[in-house]
Amino acid sequence: MQTIYLLFFIPVLVACYPASSQEEKRAVQDSLRGDSSLVELDPYAIDSLTYELMADSLRSYSELLQLANTKRQSWQTKLAATTNPSSIDTLLKEAGKDLEGVLVQGLFPFWYGTPWDFNGISNVPGEGQIACGYFVSTTLKHVGFSLNRYKVAQQSSKRACEIFARGEKVLKISPEDVEALKRKLENLEPGLYCVGLDYHVGFLLKRKDRYFFIHSSYFGVDGVVIEPVETSMAFYSQTYYLSPITTNKVLVRDWVEGREISWNL
Repeated sequence: MQTIYLLFFIPVLVACYPASSQEEKRAVQDSLRGDSSLVELDPYAIDSLTYELMADSLRSYSELLQLANTKRQSWQTKLAATTNPSSIDTLLKEAGKDLEGVLVQGLFPFWYGTPWDFNGISNVPGEGQIACGYFVSTTLKHVGFSLNRYKVAQQSSKRACEIFARGEKVLKISPEDVEALKRKLENLEPGLYCVGLDYHVGFLLKRKDRYFFIHSSYFGVDGVVIEPVETSMAFYSQTYYLSPITTNKVLVRDWVEGREISWNL
């Protein structure tokens, strides 16, 4: 299986990372446009029911952004009123679940089908094109993380995971195949992770014993997609880097309190 995938990968090894000069050449305003410019896709229709990852089909993208901000501020108020370490840990764990829900059931489905492009820097789901690094940085910025989406997107996949590790050690795995990788991941908490591959970056979602790759794909399926890791042609890599997003309490607190995520470590 490795040999087959490797042969496919040779022509596209560097297909995922736009050059830093594109920031100056194609920079756009780093904020959401008004509601009138949003392409309101039907997330219920494009989020696979077989994955049991039901999308929030009742809200528009802008409404989901408001919901994310409301949730974030609510957790901020609760944390400010708490000094007990155990209670703080419990609050951050629950806040992480909220964060995961807004991303997986809320924001991500609106991006599904948005075309991939090497230089894609779209800031609006369903419009233009988006590269893999920009999909990661843009959705995290939209959900409320304080970060420079351009700078984060232009980092290597390993560096991106280091940015979100917030001082914790990045998990590095070099498995023989996908099944060996899954065995390595069995002890991980369920949740959303930043996953860096040899020449690609995206999100890994663990739900019980199931694993999904959420990314802007340049291989197999062109565009933003969610797919089981077992069938994702783009998920092959000799090395994987993993950093938790929704179970890293330091990172979740950064989200809750609006603390800046520095790209320049």
